[in-house]
Amino acid sequence: MSSIAVEGRAGRRPAAAALAFVRRHILTVYSVLFFAYLLLPIAVVVLFSFNHPIGKFNYTWQGFTWDNWHYWDGVPGIRSAILVERARRS
Repeated sequence: MSSIAVEGRAGRRPAAAALAFVRRHILTVYSVLFFAYLLLPIAVVVLFSFNHPIGKFNYTWQGFTWDNWHYWDGVPGIRSAILVERARRS
């Protein structure tokens, strides 16, 4: 009986084996694609946080810089807004 089961599995055509593999892993593939879709905007924001824009807008890549992370409070008014919010919550 075990030789029949092994023989039946080994005798499967490659197309049927591929289809069985796809059916077994379709949810995994959809899940990975779904989470990649959700994380893509976060990756773009992190990537562009290292951009050195010439003007006010950050739509195109101008060059790499650490200034946006080193001087995180360089935007006028951001430190006072954080302090006001912290005082409001206390």
